[in-house]
Amino acid sequence: MIDKMDYDKILSMYQDRYKDASDFTFIFVGNVNVEEMKPLIAEYLGSLPAINRKETFKDNKVDMRQGVYKNEFVRKQETAKASNFVLLNGDCKYDLKNDILLSMTSQILDLVYTAKVREDEGGTYGVYVGGQLSKYPKEKALLQIVFETVSGKKRKADADYLCRTRQHRQSRSVGRRLE
Repeated sequence: MIDKMDYDKILSMYQDRYKDASDFTFIFVGNVNVEEMKPLIAEYLGSLPAINRKETFKDNKVDMRQGVYKNEFVRKQETAKASNFVLLNGDCKYDLKNDILLSMTSQILDLVYTAKVREDEGGTYGVYVGGQLSKYPKEKALLQIVFETVSGKKRKADADYLCRTRQHRQSRSVGRRLE
């Protein structure tokens, strides 16, 4: 794959992105003295090129496939383990209410999965649950659950997950559940 990369095209893309800083947003964090920063901002950011072009996103029509898919990749390991990745996605209005609801859902599921899969079953060292709203190119919500288990415990974790999510499948999307 690397041998098919076109260095000139990459350089051209880079030059195109950075030939116009007129719509860039810079955020400074930390203990910053504004008066001391002003000359540095003027020197380094003020000298960036600006042609004032108006940009927008491009929808490349790369959507997530819908439905339930199970992919298994088997490889001999010294210590057998299974990596579990569950992804739920759907249409969801991009607003503060849904952002808060998705954050709360993620936090609650993180507690539930940590309690059930890690504490009760001893099936994993940790669980990651994260949600994300996106506005462009379409308003969508994503919720992912990731954890690793020893091979024998994977079947139980899969069964537990399916039991807990069966009732949610009726709505077919995270968005409808959030709104």
